Amino acid sequence: MSLFLEPQSLAFTDELTDAAVRLLATTGVPRLSLGLVAAGMGMSRQGLTQRLKTELEAARHESAPAAYLHEIVAGRFGTRFCAWSTDGLFDDGTGRPPRLAVPVTEEERTGTRIWHTLREIARADRADGETGPARALAMTNHGLRRETRTALERWSGRRLSLAEVCAILALVDGVHIAASAPIAPIAPIAPAIARKILDDAILALAARAAGDSAPAA
Repeated sequence: MSLFLEPQSLAFTDELTDAAVRLLATTGVPRLSLGLVAAGMGMSRQGLTQRLKTELEAARHESAPAAYLHEIVAGRFGTRFCAWSTDGLFDDGTGRPPRLAVPVTEEERTGTRIWHTLREIARADRADGETGPARALAMTNHGLRRETRTALERWSGRRLSLAEVCAILALVDGVHIAASAPIAPIAPIAPAIARKILDDAILALAARAAGDSAPAA
């Protein structure tokens, strides 16, 4: 099953996320409104707004309905993105280095763009005093950092510094943006080039580890 764009379940949060993702994938941020998300779910805008208000009251959560929509989508889509990003990290028994995710298919490129779009939406919400979407994305970032660090340390046999982990994840961010460039004339870099950039970074990390552990002459 698709990790990005196909329906995940019949739960309200997934239906909401799927409707928002379809809008982001096809029409972009300006069309991400309560009314259009509701239409994508087969609901009225009033019905969706009331459902969000009910959820907010039940959770004793103070937030505007639109920002709460963004928070739900950020959380659910973040879970999907984390699953895709970490799928190839751990050793499959061959002793191979961890493989950092590269968007290859159009669906993966679209999903990667949506992930970065949600981060910008969360930034705008924070400027309006709404911190829920940013907190939801922070949970995904924490999971990505934890899983990446665990896989790299298990493979390299040493503890990595926070700076090393952050450097790898920053490189992944840049490669993802370059590999999923949305419109001409900004052509995306080829998946093979993206893969080589990330694989070389992992091997360089191992080479530094070997150099650090070598006895002094």
